[in-house]
Order: sequence, then structure tokens, then C-alpha cells
Amino acid sequence: MTLTVTDSAGNTASRSATVRVFLNPAQDIRVNIAIERGLLYLYRDAVLYNGNNMAYFASTSTNSEYRKGSNAFAVLSFEENGHKAANDYEEDIYAELVQRGLNGLLESGKRTQHGAGNFYDHSDGTAVRDVDYLNNNGFGVVIFDSHHETYVNGIVGLALALATDDAVEAQNTFVNYGPLTGMSHYELMQDLMEQFSFSLGDGAHRGAWAYSIETAQASRYDGSSQQW
Repeated sequence: MTLTVTDSAGNTASRSATVRVFLNPAQDIRVNIAIERGLLYLYRDAVLYNGNNMAYFASTSTNSEYRKGSNAFAVLSFEENGHKAANDYEEDIYAELVQRGLNGLLESGKRTQHGAGNFYDHSDGTAVRDVDYLNNNGFGVVIFDSHHETYVNGIVGLALALATDDAVEAQNTFVNYGPLTGMSHYELMQDLMEQFSFSLGDGAHRGAWAYSIETAQASRYDGSSQQW
């Protein structure tokens, strides 16, 4: 099958594809069909905003931790099936939407300065924890500031981690929109990991995570925070 599209300026482009019909599909084929249907639904349901530079997939347009979390899972579903933002937009119909989804995830990011009260070295009850240990750039990162920071920042972190295929690509891929514009994905992930390290509990709660990643004193072991 060949599809030819002509735009309003008279520019024409064509692409060919093979359409396969399975009368009695095996289980793996049925799984792939279900995945493709899911991705197509997300593609059609996406809402563009901020000059079409960002996208969200959730049912609410409010900039909340719930939207960030569900959007991150949507972006992950594309990335896990090979649809990366760096792909050729003409060859991969989903690539541009994935980039817009990533832009939306990062629209409210902020840097936390080392020693400024929300990112500092502290004792974990055994030794002093050097929280700026991965790159020593003086910053941590919070992707979204909310009540359940550990949840949403962990989920969004997964989508950001899978946005590139390796360290070299991450070092050469940069944030395009929002307060973190200009940061490489590599530095971004390092600073996010440092922020999570900072927020681990101390003393009797050494190794614990709770809701906040801007607080060094986790007061309890929160099971759902731990898993994210």
C-alpha cells in the first residue's frame, strides 16, 4: 500500500507499507495488535497545548501530579515499543508526539541548589551522605513539585530514562522547553538521582523514602514511595 499526501503548498510525499491480514493470529500477534491499538488510541486522544509544543494524554488539563504520572506512562508505552522522540518524524508517525509528551513532562521542572536548604550533605546515621556525588554540579532536580513528589518524579524519571538509548545519546540530547531548557538528558537524570538520594531517610529510617524528595528526613517507610 502506498499513501501520498499533498499539502497546501503543493509539496507531495509518499510512503509505502505492507498490510498483513491474519485469519487465525497466534497469541504473540494478538498481543502486538492490542499494543498497536492502544498506541493509536493515545495518539488520537492526545491534546496539544503551549503552541503545540507540548502534549498531555490524561483526561484532565490541570497541571497536576496525576496528569504528570499518567502522561509519563503514556510516553513510556510509546518508548517501550521503539517510538522515540529522536526518530525520523516522516518514518515514525509517533515520534513528534513523544517529543511533545516529554516537553509536557518537563514544563514545571526546577533545580535545587546544593546547600540551599532542599539539597545538602547530611548524616544518614552512619556517615555523611554526599548528595552531589554523580556530577558535582551543585544541583539536584525536581521534575514536579507536589504532595506525592516521590510518586510522580519516579514515574516521570522512567519516561526520561527511556527517552534515549545510551549514555552517549543522553549526553547529546537536550531539554527544549521549560525551566530546565539546555540541560542534557544525562545531567538531568544524574541530578534527579541525586535528589532521590538526598531524600532517603536518616537514622532509624535510614534508606526510607516517603512522599517528599526535597526533605532529608523521611519519617517512615512508605511502601508505594519505595517501589516508584
